[in-house]
Amino acid sequence: MTRAFLPGMLEREHGTIASAAGLAGVARQTDYSASKWAAVGFTESLRAELRADSSAVGTFAMCPFDIDTDMFEGASTKFPRLLPILT
Repeated sequence: MTRAFLPGMLEREHGTIASAAGLAGVARQTDYSASKWAAVGFTESLRAELRADSSAVGTFAMCPFDIDTDMFEGASTKFPRLLPILT
C-alpha cells in the first residue's frame, strides 16, 4: 500500500485527511469510521517507517470534527465553540 500511495503524496506534497471518526467510532457510520481509522493507522505506520529510514519527509493526520458536506447535511453540534461544523 505504501508503495502505491507514497509517490503521489510526495509529488503533491500532501496526503489524506482523516476525521474525528478515525479516533472514536461513530454510531451509524461504521464504514466511514473504519475508513478513517485506516487513514489514521496508515499515517502512524508511515511515520514510523519514514523515521526508521531517517527520511526528512514528515507526516500529519488531521482529524477534524464534522465538515459541512452533503454527508453531514443537517448535522448539528452540542458544543459549537468547542466542536464547530467546519466549512
